Amino acid sequence: MRIEVNSPHIKQKDLENFINLPVIVKVIGVFNEESAKSLYADCDTALSTGQRILPIFIDSYGGSVDSLVGMLDYFQSFRDNGVEIVTIACGKAMSCGAMLFAMGDKRYVGKRSRIMFHRVSAGSFGNPDDIKTDAKESERLEKFIFEEVSKNIGRPKIWLFDQLKKNNFTDWYLTADEAIESKVATNIGIPQFTFKIDTHFGYA
Repeated sequence: MRIEVNSPHIKQKDLENFINLPVIVKVIGVFNEESAKSLYADCDTALSTGQRILPIFIDSYGGSVDSLVGMLDYFQSFRDNGVEIVTIACGKAMSCGAMLFAMGDKRYVGKRSRIMFHRVSAGSFGNPDDIKTDAKESERLEKFIFEEVSKNIGRPKIWLFDQLKKNNFTDWYLTADEAIESKVATNIGIPQFTFKIDTHFGYA
């Protein structure tokens, strides 16, 4: 983030003493309870600054789908308050990382970065009835997330499932250009966020 100060009254080194600087949230590494907890805390800090844009940098191979769902619910609370979600894939956004990326209002992918979608993976143990119930819940959760992603990028709700089906349900990798073509991404490149501070001294 670039900070531009056009004021003789505020020195760059003293900014944090006067102003709540905007927050850029980063999701790096595995999706789990710890990373979700960190994201919630960073988002809360961002909300306290009054910023109307919430940038989310993603560099992840994925992880727990339950942690992903929690993050998506949290994002919705920001949208409900008029905050724009901007997701940025830098390096890789795979599995849960791809799903999170695709749920941005604006979606930037690095020129050399990759995005990868696949079906929800789950493991289960217990008696046969428990295993059947867990499998049914995994299918329900997958359907829900796939539909949410498809709708968010302006596609029919079965679009993502159909794309994976065309790929024989193997890992579906997208380059930056392919992500743009498929509407998974809206822009190529890493955006430069600028925070401008300008004060005036006058009289009336």
